Amino acid sequence: MFDLNETIPQKVFVAAKKRIEEQLLWFLEHLKDLDSISSLKVKLSADGTNVGGNFKIVNFTFTILNEGDRAKASSGNYTLGLSKLPYIRLEEPFKYLLEQIKDFTQLEFKNRKFDVKFYFCSDWKLTATALGLNAATSGPRLERTDSRTTNEYNWKKN
Repeated sequence: MFDLNETIPQKVFVAAKKRIEEQLLWFLEHLKDLDSISSLKVKLSADGTNVGGNFKIVNFTFTILNEGDRAKASSGNYTLGLSKLPYIRLEEPFKYLLEQIKDFTQLEFKNRKFDVKFYFCSDWKLTATALGLNAATSGPRLERTDSRTTNEYNWKKN
């Protein structure tokens, strides 16, 4: 049923573009009025979960925002992949997902083309990771030391 991508160590992902495309086609097939929408809106998200003890996973999902109330429920969230890496090492799965969807801008269904728009939504830690930013508590600390002779402040890395 799913094509798994085994090239990302410590992670399991389906073929993201194919999975999203199949779900969008299913949605369009069951939509009563195709004229009611002009674009398909897909929200990508990720969230960490403590499974137990020291075992944590990150779940990468997508939601079709056009599904309305279903998009707000667990039945409207579709899994793309799981990772057991810490947040600071999630750059590779994010790159994989972006590579999969970068050219996925339109979908054809019944001789009609729909624009596909992607959005990303997550908590602040994963959003910072997706943007390539470090957590507020990471990296070198800066300490202020005052110079008694000039009354200026010097900054040094610790």
